[in-house]
Amino acid sequence: MRFKPLGNLAVVKALPEPETSPGGIILSPGVKQQANQMQVLAVGPGRLSDAGLLIEPAIKVGDVVLVNSYAGDELTVDDETVRIVDIDAVLGIFNE
Repeated sequence: MRFKPLGNLAVVKALPEPETSPGGIILSPGVKQQANQMQVLAVGPGRLSDAGLLIEPAIKVGDVVLVNSYAGDELTVDDETVRIVDIDAVLGIFNE
């Protein structure tokens, strides 16, 4: 990726939504909700504490995370729509 986030920011990309529900019902585009499950593409170095020490982020490139629905800003990088979010907007990391 040509874009490197600064500070306590991360670049994330929405994972593809399933075309069917767990029960096998085909979902129309109008029924699908905004994706909250995202893959981390790039992570900034972290934030500085009040004492001036660097606090490294808890997420890393490749993690699948849950993000607040409307967090961050969308942009297009390398013909790919991604979102830049503050790492504090990440609610958790999915286990593999």
